[in-house]
Amino acid sequence: MSIDYKVVKASDGTQFAEGRLAAPFSVPPGETVNAQSEVSLSFKGLGAVGKSLMVRGKTSYRVSGVMTVGFMGKDGSSITFPFSSEGEFALFDREAQQDGSGKK
Repeated sequence: MSIDYKVVKASDGTQFAEGRLAAPFSVPPGETVNAQSEVSLSFKGLGAVGKSLMVRGKTSYRVSGVMTVGFMGKDGSSITFPFSSEGEFALFDREAQQDGSGKK
């Protein structure tokens, strides 16, 4: 199995990270596994994310890519699944910001 992915700012599509998880691994049915991947970062993209964090205190992002699953057998066939997910990263906890204490 391999996973190729990119991370972009959801608001304007600025790419700030990409990576590939190519080391073979398997996931038993009904279970989860932890995996590590090297990530390449873009200084231009990180600058755009940093600006958004400084101005708004948060930024939205989208992670998308493909997961390729290989099958055991003579022909070495595989199937590819696209994926995409969005989220938001906040620099500070909003509740702590509102009361000024830094505590919840």
